[in-house]
Amino acid sequence: MRQTLALFVDAYRELNAKKMFWLVMILSGLVVAVFAAVGINERGIQILFWTLDTEFLSTKAMTKEFFYKQVLFVGLGIGFWLTWVAAILALVSTSGMIPDFVSGGAIELTLSKPIGRARLFLTKYVTGLVFVALQVAVFSVACVLVFGLRANYWEPRILLAIPIVVLFYSYLYSVCALVGLLSRSALTALLVTVLFWFVVFLFNAADAGLLSEKLRHEQMAIQRETRVEAIDTQIGLLKDRQANETTDDGRDAMQGRIDRRVGDRDQEAEKAASARNAMNAWGAWHHRVYMAKTILPKTGETTSLLGRYLISAEEEQEHLEAAQDLVEDRDQPDEREPDEVPPVNRRDAERDSAQDMQTEFRERSLWWIIGTSLIFEFVVLGIATFIFARRDF
Repeated sequence: MRQTLALFVDAYRELNAKKMFWLVMILSGLVVAVFAAVGINERGIQILFWTLDTEFLSTKAMTKEFFYKQVLFVGLGIGFWLTWVAAILALVSTSGMIPDFVSGGAIELTLSKPIGRARLFLTKYVTGLVFVALQVAVFSVACVLVFGLRANYWEPRILLAIPIVVLFYSYLYSVCALVGLLSRSALTALLVTVLFWFVVFLFNAADAGLLSEKLRHEQMAIQRETRVEAIDTQIGLLKDRQANETTDDGRDAMQGRIDRRVGDRDQEAEKAASARNAMNAWGAWHHRVYMAKTILPKTGETTSLLGRYLISAEEEQEHLEAAQDLVEDRDQPDEREPDEVPPVNRRDAERDSAQDMQTEFRERSLWWIIGTSLIFEFVVLGIATFIFARRDF
C-alpha cells in the first residue's frame, strides 16, 4: 500500500510540474467567471449590465434554474468545455505518462521495488485520471458556488459531474494507455486515441441521425393515417347527404365530391404506406448502428447522464411547451374551413419526433450505457496489463 501511495504522489508531482495542468485550471476558472457574468431576464440573456434580446433564451421560454442547469452547466460547461476542449488538453498532458515511463530509465528502478507489475501499471493508469478528476472537481465546486450566489440556486447534484466526466475520460485513456505501451510514443498514443474518439463520435452521430429520421417518418405516417381516417369520415358524411338529395343534379354533384375525396384518401393512404416503409428502412439501419455501438464506449450517453439526473423529464417537457407557445404566437392564424381536413404539418412531425427521440435516449439503461462501456475498458486494460506484465523491459 505504501508503494502504491508513493506512486500516486509521484504522479501528482509530475502533473503539478506540467504547465498544461495549470493552463487548464486557469481556463476552467475563466469559464466559471463567464458563467458568473451571464444570466437571463424577460428580454433575453443578460451579460453584466447589458441585455441581448433573445426571446428563446429568456424567462419566457425557461426558468432561471433550467438556464443555469441545462444551457450553462450541462450544455456549455460539460458538453463543450469539459468533454471536448478540456478533455483534449488532458489527453495532450497525460498521453506521455505511460510512454515516458516504459521508454526511459525510470522503469528499471521502479521494477526493482517490491511491487507487482499489474499493480504498478494499473496504479500508473489511475494516476493519469487524477488530472481530469482535479480539473472537474474544481470546476464543479466553483459552479455550485457561482450558481448559488448568482441565482440563489444551490444544486449539489452538480458534483455528479466529477465521477461522470472521469468515467467518460477513462474510456479514452484506456486506449491511450494501451497504444502508448505498444508504441512507446506519446504522439502516436495521442493521435490514435483522438482517431478512436472520432470513430465513436461518428457512431454517436449516426445513431442520433438515423433515429431522428426513423421517428420523423413515423410521425409523418401517423399524421397521414389520421388524415385518411378523417377523409373516411368526410366520405361517410357526404354519402349521407347524397342519400338525402332529392334531385339527380344534386346527387351527381355530391358524387363528384365523393369521388374527389376518395382520390384524396387513396393518395394519402399511399403516402402513409410510403412513410411506414421509409420508417422501417431507417429503423433497420439504426438497429445495425445501435448494435455496433454496444461494443464501443458510450462517450456521449455517459456525459448526458448528468443532464438526466439534473433535469427531470417534466422540466424538459415544460421547456419544450413554453418554446412551442412562443413559436405558435408568431404563426399566422389557421384560416381553414371548419370541415376541411388539416394538412400534414412537417414542423409538428419534427417536434413530436424530437420529443420521442429525447424520451428514447432517456430510457436507455445504465447497463447499456455504463456497463458495456466498462466491459470495453476492462478488456483494453486487461490486454495492456497482460502485455506490461509479460514484456521484458
